[in-house]
Amino acid sequence: ASIDKRRKGVFGPPLGKKLVVFVDDLNMPSKEAYGAQPPIEILRQHMHWGGWWDRREIEWRQLVDMIYVGAMGLPGGGRTHLTCRYTRWFNIVFVTPFDDEGMTRIFTTILGWWCQNKLPTVSVGQVKDPVVAATLEVFKTVSSELLPTPAKSHYTFNLRDLSKVIQGVMSVDPASIGEVGDVYRLWVHECKRIFQDRLIDTADQKWFHEMQGKVAQTFFKKPMANIIGPGCDGNGMLLYCDFILQEKKAEADYEQRKYQQVSDLKNAMGIVAEFLEDYNMISNKPMDLVLFGYVIEHICRLTRVFRQPAGHALLVGVGGSGRQSLTRLASSIGEFFTFQIEITKNYDVAAWFEDLKVLFKKSGCEDKRCVFLFTDTQIVMESMLEDINNIL
Repeated sequence: ASIDKRRKGVFGPPLGKKLVVFVDDLNMPSKEAYGAQPPIEILRQHMHWGGWWDRREIEWRQLVDMIYVGAMGLPGGGRTHLTCRYTRWFNIVFVTPFDDEGMTRIFTTILGWWCQNKLPTVSVGQVKDPVVAATLEVFKTVSSELLPTPAKSHYTFNLRDLSKVIQGVMSVDPASIGEVGDVYRLWVHECKRIFQDRLIDTADQKWFHEMQGKVAQTFFKKPMANIIGPGCDGNGMLLYCDFILQEKKAEADYEQRKYQQVSDLKNAMGIVAEFLEDYNMISNKPMDLVLFGYVIEHICRLTRVFRQPAGHALLVGVGGSGRQSLTRLASSIGEFFTFQIEITKNYDVAAWFEDLKVLFKKSGCEDKRCVFLFTDTQIVMESMLEDINNIL
């Protein structure tokens, strides 16, 4: 933000303007042994006294024409209670969460429109009402049962996850939907991609599968095994992708690719092998990958994320498990440009910004679909994470 010097010891935005400072997650700072929260006290001091002391010059620095807007969640799950000495300076507005009726109205309207316009052979009532109700039930159960812990800090769920399930259902090729059971099967897959894929141990994954089966039985009146069927491997493996066209490698323009179910795992392996061969022919760093069922699962997961608007993926796993290799292959399959920075001994903020400029020019000026591959070992400055957060 631009801060001008008004007069000696007084600073503020340009004359005639006010500076709005937005502070997110106000109650995230942890308390010290005696209950103090230094970041909050710094903000409180400015709101109370209008400035801070310059400890080097021993002079008072007053900041004027500034307005604070804060946002926070309810205490719990790592969020603390704020001191009344600080909250008294705010006009507090509580945003009530959506109730079931409101969320049902929103998503049944969206899904109903899609069914009516894209699925003329399927009854709208058999799709929109049970699918939305089942999705809400899964979302509420997961949110209440799978709570974040220090070992599972990413177990946080919000309405964005709920909307992504509906978005995934509506991204399928309508021609591949012949009956209402096909929609239910797609719903099972999308829920697993949104919720189950982030679960880190077998016990949680098993719990989710059993819970989803109970929800499916309640709202769809069908056992989970009947909905899934034999799957692509004969054992119930459920996969969807957009790089297989009529059991062959999709050669069509990326925008014309169809998102549909994988019917044969072995055939999918052969097609991915063709894409890998194409990648090795044009890449300066060819990859010698062994393809098997688990690899195909991850490739399908990544290509699914890449094809979605604002699709981003956080790959969690041990080193050497193939996260970068599969990302490069999935990016190549989706006809994306893979961008990755190179860390050097003297890599600094200026070099980081220059790399980001190259990425933005590729994406914005040249209109290329880009995948920014960024690993934890490349985090040489904490500010890099803040920049990436702003990009997202």
